[in-house]
Amino acid sequence: MSNEIKVGITVFTSLVLLSILIFGVGEIRLFERGHRYDVIFDTSAGLNKGAHVRMGGVKVGSVSNVDFVDYKGKRRVMVTVLVRQDLVLHEKDRFKITMIGFLGENYVEIDPGPSKAAVIKPGSTVEGADVVGFDEMFKMVQDGLGSITEMLDEPTVKSFKHTVANVEVMSSDLAFILNESRDDINVTLDNLRSMSYRLDGMVARNEGNFDVTMDNLSLMSGDLRYTATSLRGVAEGLEQGEGSVGKLLKDDQLYNDLVDTTAEAKNLIRDVRERPGRYIHISIF
Repeated sequence: MSNEIKVGITVFTSLVLLSILIFGVGEIRLFERGHRYDVIFDTSAGLNKGAHVRMGGVKVGSVSNVDFVDYKGKRRVMVTVLVRQDLVLHEKDRFKITMIGFLGENYVEIDPGPSKAAVIKPGSTVEGADVVGFDEMFKMVQDGLGSITEMLDEPTVKSFKHTVANVEVMSSDLAFILNESRDDINVTLDNLRSMSYRLDGMVARNEGNFDVTMDNLSLMSGDLRYTATSLRGVAEGLEQGEGSVGKLLKDDQLYNDLVDTTAEAKNLIRDVRERPGRYIHISIF
């Protein structure tokens, strides 16, 4: 074998080993294949080609391209990803760009959805979730601070200061009143405590009387129930025409006779008053 052939073989072998080393360090495998998906975002949020694609924190692919594209009449960003062939994606799976801190590398995260959803075919175009980058976050904070600044105009600040001053005055007055009335408050609390003790003693001393009173009330309640039952029986008897009063209430003839007798008695009394001589004879000797 000539020296030229030996040198050529050595150079070729060195190039192959160097290429394998470079691809190994970059975590890119030779002849790696996967399913391609085009994901549409409003912004790339600093995502670079070669970034990882993860699902549940597990690396399942990489970003093969990031470029602009016209999508539904609007200039958008299309991120082409390659995921491993054994991974099945569904329509409810959500693509989003996730940022690792302020200085970390961004990557595409796939949030798994229901496995019963329809399968996304390789080569399909899907829409990713909105990305809130640090620039957008800072802008939102600045807008919020601007709104607060607009609210805190000079009249509002003066009103707030006046309110604080009033609260301080009220607090001082309340502290002064409490300090001046401390003795009265203590006396009132002592009186309430003494009344409570006396009330407890009174209840303890008259506990027997309370029991007797409750027993008497129970007996009275029984008597009232018995009286009510008796009155109910009398009323039922009268309703059925029992006894003289019942017959008087139920017998129309007796009622008419009583009315006639009463009328005759009234006529007799009237006649006695008008002509007493017919009934009373007074003689002397």
